[in-house]
Amino acid sequence: MDKMVEIAFGRRQLAVSLPEGAQPTVIRKVTLPKLADQPQAVRQALDHPVSARPFGELAAGRKAPAS
Repeated sequence: MDKMVEIAFGRRQLAVSLPEGAQPTVIRKVTLPKLADQPQAVRQALDHPVSARPFGELAAGRKAPAS
């Protein structure tokens, strides 16, 4: 007989049927500390991205598209 479990799916729960003998494991995401200064964190990320050139450098000399 299959076992029904509910898992988080977006903002809701999703009922899933598991085959007999299945041993589900609950995996929870790590809770990260809140950023003290969110706008500064965004600026920092744009100025010092991981494995990429800074956003300002990529945008240098480019124009905004005409609307």
